[in-house]
Amino acid sequence: MSITTLTLFGYTRPADQRWAFLQMGLARPALLFRRGLRFWKLLGCGQGNSFTLNADWGRYALLAVWESLTDAEAFFASRHYARYERHADEIWTAKLIALTTHGAWSGQRPFTPIKFVPRADSPIAILTRATLRLRHLRRFWDHVPGANADLNIAPGLLASIGLSELPILQAATFSLWSDEAAMRAFAYGTPQHREIVRKTYHEDWYAESLFARFYPLETSGTWHGRDPLREAQAVSTSATTF
Repeated sequence: MSITTLTLFGYTRPADQRWAFLQMGLARPALLFRRGLRFWKLLGCGQGNSFTLNADWGRYALLAVWESLTDAEAFFASRHYARYERHADEIWTAKLIALTTHGAWSGQRPFTPIKFVPRADSPIAILTRATLRLRHLRRFWDHVPGANADLNIAPGLLASIGLSELPILQAATFSLWSDEAAMRAFAYGTPQHREIVRKTYHEDWYAESLFARFYPLETSGTWHGRDPLREAQAVSTSATTF
């Protein structure tokens, strides 16, 4: 069974931020020949909870799809990964199982869904990604602030972050939700986001797009000083107990 991992690296020292920026190019040869690595993307991050025009130079991400959990764990125990651990001030990793996926990324369909139905109250992770058509750049970005404002106050949102390979032209968001109902309430119940979804299809804003839904197997480390999934699970357990 293939496993998807998303790792966020946080850097505070200027020297480490420069090192991390250089790895966007220098780390590629090692990843190309990594055993069991089927698909990967080195990504920059935006400021705030979603994609923005402002980059966060202290945060980067690695999205990877592995042939097996064993291959993923071998990478996280490798000397190559240890270099990131030495430079980063914090690291957060989510191990994910793909449940549904639509669309493509760089002409590929990287995620292989499995036949698994989580409990209705299980947390869910969502990855959306698009390459924007040049003629629609202005219209897309004009709609983003309103959708971000809705996202920031969405009930059930545990955490989210904007990701990108190429600023302005390519935009992605990874978000973690308390359950699928909360995710759907935001996606289809908030006017700004619903309008963006409608226009992207009717006006053909995207040259390529992908939507993927995941079940988070486990997380480790911290994201801005906390692990949003473990916090949510602790609250859920406490509520059940009392």
